[in-house]
Amino acid sequence: MGLNDSWNRLSSWHGTNCCQWSGIACDNTTGAVLAVDLPNSSGRRPLENLQYLNLSFAGFSGAIPPNLGNLSNLQFLDVSSFSLNVDNLEWVSGLVSLKYLNMYSVDLSKVGGGWIEPLNKLPLLSELHLEFCFLSGFIYYLPSVNFTSLEFLSLQGNSFEANLPNWFVNISSLVSVDIRNSRLTGRIPIGFGELPNLESLMLNYNLKLSASCFQLFSRSWKKIQVLDLSITELHGRLPALLGNMTSLIHFDLHFNHIEGGIPSSIGKLSNLQYIDLSLNNLTGSLPDSIGQLKNLVELRLNNNLLQGSIPSSLETYSV
Repeated sequence: MGLNDSWNRLSSWHGTNCCQWSGIACDNTTGAVLAVDLPNSSGRRPLENLQYLNLSFAGFSGAIPPNLGNLSNLQFLDVSSFSLNVDNLEWVSGLVSLKYLNMYSVDLSKVGGGWIEPLNKLPLLSELHLEFCFLSGFIYYLPSVNFTSLEFLSLQGNSFEANLPNWFVNISSLVSVDIRNSRLTGRIPIGFGELPNLESLMLNYNLKLSASCFQLFSRSWKKIQVLDLSITELHGRLPALLGNMTSLIHFDLHFNHIEGGIPSSIGKLSNLQYIDLSLNNLTGSLPDSIGQLKNLVELRLNNNLLQGSIPSSLETYSV
C-alpha cells in the first residue's frame, strides 16, 4: 500500500525542507507544519482513502495536528519523533480502521491517563507502540474493554508511577506485552498467566513491582516463550508447577528476592535456551534434572546461597 499521486501533486516533495513543498504551510517563526492542503480538480479529497502513513523521524516538530483523525481509512500510522507532542489523543478515536500505531518518543506528558479511552475505541488495533512517551498514570475503570484485536503492546520507558490495571489481563488477544522500565508499582496481576495467547511478557526494571513467585508461576502460562521479570520485587519460592511452562525459551528473574530451592521440574522446560536466576536468595543444591535442558545456551546462577557440587548431568555442556 502507498499514496497514489494520480494528479502529480507531490512532484515538489523532495529534499529535506518540507516547508518548501507544494501544499505544505509552515509557521514562519518555528518552522512547524501548520497545514497540508492538496486540492485537485476532481472534487475528491486526495488523502481521504489513505491507508498507510509513515512520518517517523521526518523532521517535523510541534503539535501533531488533530485533523489526522479524519483519516478514517488509515490502517498504519507511524509518527515517531523526538520533537512532536500531543495535548490530547481524542482525535485518535476517529481512526476507526487503524491496525498499527507507533508514537515512539512523542511527548504525551499532557495526556496523563487519558491515553487509554480513545485507543479503546479502535476495535481493529493490533499493534501499539507508545515507548518513551512520558506517559503517567492509568484509568482503572473501563466500562468495556474493546481491545479485542490487540496483540502487540509496548509501553516501555514511561513514568507511570502507578499500579497496573486489572483490565490488562482481560485482553485475551495479547501475544506480546513490553512495559519495561516504566516505574510500575504494586502487584503483577496473576491473570497474565491465564492469557491464552501470551508469548512474551517483559516487566523488568520496575523496582517497585512485586509478586509472589508461588502464586504467579502456578498459573497455566500456556504459550509463554519469553518471560523477563528481572530487577523487580519478586519474592517467595519457585513452585514445582514451573515445569508446566514448556514453551519457555528465555527466562530472566535476576536481582529479586526469590528464596528456597530450584525445583527439579525445571528439567521439563525442554525448549529453554536462556535462564538467569542470579542475584537472589536461592538455597540448596542444583537439581540433577537441569542437565536435561539440551537446548540451554546460557545459565546464570551467580550471587545466590546455593550449596553442593555441580551436577554431573552438566558435564556434557561445553564451558
